[in-house]
Amino acid sequence: MQSLDNPDGEHKLAQLIRANQALYDVCIAYGIPLISGKDSMKNDYRIGDVKISIPPTLLFSLVAKVPDVRKSVTMDF
Repeated sequence: MQSLDNPDGEHKLAQLIRANQALYDVCIAYGIPLISGKDSMKNDYRIGDVKISIPPTLLFSLVAKVPDVRKSVTMDF
């Protein structure tokens, strides 16, 4: 929600809606169930009059069958 403490609340809500629409589209296109999710849309820190906003984040989990595990890519960095 938009307030004096959160003047960009409507923008953050729009970002969350667009992100969820994209997740829905991908899950439907690939036939993948989305089993869990969490959003963190208000990550603000104040030091006196200075406000530092961390970008909104979305965490989600899904499950899918992989026909050939040899074609999988790992998250090793």
